[in-house]
Amino acid sequence: MKNKTVINFLFISFLTLLSAGCFTSVTSKKAFPSKIDWFEPTAIYNSHTSNDVIIEGGCYKYYGQKTLVYAPAYLIIPAKVLLAAHSKSGGDVSFSDIQKLPPDVRYNLRLEKNLPAGFEKTADIPQGQSGIQVNKQSRINVVNLAKLPFAFVIDVVTFPLQLEISKSFKNLN
Repeated sequence: MKNKTVINFLFISFLTLLSAGCFTSVTSKKAFPSKIDWFEPTAIYNSHTSNDVIIEGGCYKYYGQKTLVYAPAYLIIPAKVLLAAHSKSGGDVSFSDIQKLPPDVRYNLRLEKNLPAGFEKTADIPQGQSGIQVNKQSRINVVNLAKLPFAFVIDVVTFPLQLEISKSFKNLN
């Protein structure tokens, strides 16, 4: 029974070190970066020949915690996405309704740089309306993934030093 308690303690300590380590945490964030396109609307466009809706606005591209670029863009919402959102909401469709759809349905949303022909502006959207996450791409950075074991070892070795530093910050109060 004592061995099991010691093993459990070591396992919990190992997980605590892994999640709290400075080097491990930074390296793991770099090993699994994600790219997100966030779209903020400014106007709505409709067409007489298509059931799709186009939203004019700006697209922010985030990579990890950094904003890479802001660019004007047009979000094309196909009719099948609108129907799926309408069936879930039972009324008017908002960006939050579209955001709640499964990823395989949201996959049909497209960002374009130019307005397709045949669409005309039907309404302006007041500023401050919520935006929508259009694309989220995650990838694995193999180089930083290979660095994770070394970062963990550094965290384990420097753990006593990290404890002393944290104690010294507590004594400042």
